[in-house]
Amino acid sequence: PSGVMLSSAWVYEEPSYSATRLGPLLTQGQPVRVLAAYDTWYQVYWVTQGQDNVGWVTARWVGMAEAVPSRIVTPPPSP
Repeated sequence: PSGVMLSSAWVYEEPSYSATRLGPLLTQGQPVRVLAAYDTWYQVYWVTQGQDNVGWVTARWVGMAEAVPSRIVTPPPSP
């Protein structure tokens, strides 16, 4: 599903603040496509200067045009 960044946000290699932070910073208004969801994170795809990019951002910074389909949601681990 399509979305747009509601604020600028760092992109991570994995869905965790302790994961490696990737070089790109997604900026407010940047269109993204959500590939997967895990807990409070979205794996997003976007294009910058003709280059394909994939990384994880917290879901609160992504405005969605439609609901995230359950088939791409991975439930968090059980305690």
